[in-house]
Amino acid sequence: MVTILAEKPDVGNKIAAALDKIYLSNGETVEFSKLKANEKAVKSQQNRDGYLKINYKGHECYVTWGYGHLCTLKQAYDYDPSYKLWSKLPMPFVPNNYEIKLRTSSNSSWDSKVERQFNIVKGLFEKSDLIINATDFDREGEVIFAYIYELANCNKPVKRACFTSQTKEGIIEGFTKNIKLGDDMKLTEQAGRMRSIADWVVGANLTAAMSLKNPGAGVMSVGRVQTPTLAMLVNRELAIMNFVKAPYWAIEAEFTTASGESFKAKHQKEKITEKPEAEALFERINGHKGVVSDVKKKKVKKEPPLLYSLSALQMDANSKFGYTLDQTLDIVQKLYDDGFTTYPRTNSQYLTEDMEPVVNRVLDSLSRVPIYSDLIVGRERKFNKKHYFDNKKVESHFAIIPTGNIPKGLPLEQKRIFDIFCRSVI
Repeated sequence: MVTILAEKPDVGNKIAAALDKIYLSNGETVEFSKLKANEKAVKSQQNRDGYLKINYKGHECYVTWGYGHLCTLKQAYDYDPSYKLWSKLPMPFVPNNYEIKLRTSSNSSWDSKVERQFNIVKGLFEKSDLIINATDFDREGEVIFAYIYELANCNKPVKRACFTSQTKEGIIEGFTKNIKLGDDMKLTEQAGRMRSIADWVVGANLTAAMSLKNPGAGVMSVGRVQTPTLAMLVNRELAIMNFVKAPYWAIEAEFTTASGESFKAKHQKEKITEKPEAEALFERINGHKGVVSDVKKKKVKKEPPLLYSLSALQMDANSKFGYTLDQTLDIVQKLYDDGFTTYPRTNSQYLTEDMEPVVNRVLDSLSRVPIYSDLIVGRERKFNKKHYFDNKKVESHFAIIPTGNIPKGLPLEQKRIFDIFCRSVI
């Protein structure tokens, strides 16, 4: 028996439908292309069972899922209940071993849902001969799986499905061509664990320490990333507030050559802080002829822009459309979830060196779209391989590109972002 763990239910149903089909309790089956039309029935069965049973390479297989993070690091008070009072917390508090627990919240019904799903996953793990990790293919995805695997006290063999697009073809490729041994991802998992620990050590200790030191201020939240970022914003704001205006003068002249060509030029002393000096300089040169003392010419070769990482996309989406970072992330996440673009949380603007056929397929697909056809059809496809394809500049994920699935009737925000991706590839 095989168990496949997805990060969330929506990805679970895509995996099940891509690798086989979804078998509904009423006897009907749902193919990948019919997921949208049967969304209500599929979700109802998922909520009821906590898994989808399929056939995978001739094996009995169960596709199950988390709700993102089912598990998390224990809090200080989980090690010692007295630490609920921050005044009792030894500073800094660093556990000998970082233990895992189920993720809890202030919502008891949500906690019950998490506990039920974890028990379903744990039960499937215990019955399995093989477990396939199909969470998001990055550090966070590795940690999500590793925490569940650890808390379930599991020792079954693990493989890693590596897919970066949620199309049927992308998922199948992730479970065939791009499947790895679980041990191949250990360094990525450890990097994710270390980041979680760093967040915990800094956040838990310094939040408690700062809050105790300033009792009238309430909880003073401190974070590994949040606090230095906030400091950068504060320092910039202070620099703006404390800026003192100072007047200066500049001299600009218009010249006309013997052939009648006119051009403007600024004096090499661009900012003159004393007005009498500026006036004297102006009087000395006004009305006189200039002499060209030097001419420099150079050819500049400008490369076409790189593809999009998440941060590059967020910058462009903000400047073009005024979208915030979170708005852009939500938009591109939806495009990814619906199978129109590749994995969005990437810091790379490059593709791997074996992706030329993928780009060709995407261009073939886009060439059938009227607004892009004139940009593609009849033009030579000559890839600048060094500029776009570089394995050394791709870590977990390559640049964001369209998958070749062409959407219809997208909301304006998604349509704009999808268009950006299409034109970047073209």
